[in-house]
Amino acid sequence: MPHTGSDVFTIPPVPVYNPAVLSAYQGSYEISLAPNWVSNCRVFAECSFSSYASIVTELAATLQAKAADCILAPLRGSARPCLLLEVMSNGKLSFEFFDFHQGALGKRDDEIIEALSGTLLRCDPGNAIYKIQIVDTAIGGHGIVHLASLLRHVHDSKHQFRNQYWDVEAHLIHPPTAPQNLDRMRSAGVSEAHYSMAVTLHQVDDLIVEDFDAAMGFKLEYDGTTWFAKPSIRPGRFLLKGGGASHLVNSENLYLTFTDFLSQSATENLLTDPNRTMVGVVWDDYTQKL
Repeated sequence: MPHTGSDVFTIPPVPVYNPAVLSAYQGSYEISLAPNWVSNCRVFAECSFSSYASIVTELAATLQAKAADCILAPLRGSARPCLLLEVMSNGKLSFEFFDFHQGALGKRDDEIIEALSGTLLRCDPGNAIYKIQIVDTAIGGHGIVHLASLLRHVHDSKHQFRNQYWDVEAHLIHPPTAPQNLDRMRSAGVSEAHYSMAVTLHQVDDLIVEDFDAAMGFKLEYDGTTWFAKPSIRPGRFLLKGGGASHLVNSENLYLTFTDFLSQSATENLLTDPNRTMVGVVWDDYTQKL
């Protein structure tokens, strides 16, 4: 049986930093009264943010403990979690982003192989073992299966890599999905003489930003009040309903506003975790990072 990793792991006891103190992630929106509310939308609950924040917190610790030579971040759904992970590791985690848009279709293989080859040659530690991590989001599993095949091609086709052992681990953040999709994700795992790839799955309630579009909305409970929110048809605005009134949230960057929400949830997760203790403040030199 190929080694495919585990869906359950022990969180290493390493520092994980609070992302919500970043000034760039605060005050990214203002609220005013709104006259109307559009209710026909798919919603996701406050627990979606908490679930996402919990997984990102675990990954921040796990990836630091792994100390990989290269962390690949396919630019489909990896941007949001990887940027949060960089912040929450206080910059100790550095990601190698590359364009994997429509990568599972096989139409851009040459371009993607060229990008992967350049990155992996540049990051090669020159050791007998090359430790590589991948962080991505997944739904059906087709993307990671195809990416695994492209990585194997790079390993086998480059003289510099052929006799080097590649220890690859893919961390996939995914929403609830059909068992066959989970099996497909795990099928990317392999263990051979000069190459192994393990796949670790991290389930969240919703991918939130990665799946964000104009049809989505969300709901949350705060101080006994249920709030609903949905993007407006006008860019930079979304509708917020709760407490018997509707409000219009204005934001120059909704992506940043949702990052604000996610950062606040990550902060709450850290502050309420009985297994974590605040040991100091490290953000004075980091507020302009992103």
